[in-house]
Formats: sequence, C-alpha cells, structure tokens
Amino acid sequence: MKMYLSMTEQDYQSVRREARLQTALALGISNAPDLIDSDLDTAIKRSDHIAHQLLHRFLVSYQQWWQKSLDLADAQTSSADERELLVKMIDERDEIRKTLLNYLGYVRARDVVNA
Repeated sequence: MKMYLSMTEQDYQSVRREARLQTALALGISNAPDLIDSDLDTAIKRSDHIAHQLLHRFLVSYQQWWQKSLDLADAQTSSADERELLVKMIDERDEIRKTLLNYLGYVRARDVVNA
C-alpha cells in the first residue's frame, strides 16, 4: 500500500515554528514574533520550564511522526505493523499537543487571576 502525505516540508516547518511562537506568546513573551527559533526556545525555557519541556516533547514527537510518515510515503509497500506504529505515533503526538495546550491555558488563567 502506497502512503499519501498531504503535508509539505514547508507545512511541517510552519507547524514547528507556530508551536514555538504560540507557546511564547501564551507565556507573555511579547517580542516572540521577532525571535528566531533558537532564541524562542531560550526565552520559553527562561519563562516557564514546564512549558519548555512540554513543547520540546511535542516537537520531538512531531518530528518522529513526520519522519515515519515520509518513510512510509516513499515506500512501495507498508506492513500492517508499520501502519499501526504510525497510528500510535499520531496518538502520542496529539496527546502531548493537548497536554501542552491545556498547560498553556492554565498559565493564561493563572496570570489573569494573579493580575
């Protein structure tokens, strides 16, 4: 079975950038849009270690899913085990994304209450 991948490399990189940017903005890093990714990572880590860890876990799981998707898209055939692994990677990626978003929502609410 030939896999079809509807995302481009540019889409993939855009998601990675947007995840960093939205995390930084949620943490109140006002100059976030002006920062390159490595500076965003540093600013996020300084601002909130937990958010930084969750973001890093999301980016790692997203990268692993992306690479596996590319590998399967390039393969002439894929086994049921490979497809099952990809589904598991999607679930893990989505779960850490939800955890990050929930945590950032908590941070925003906490900041409002403490303001």
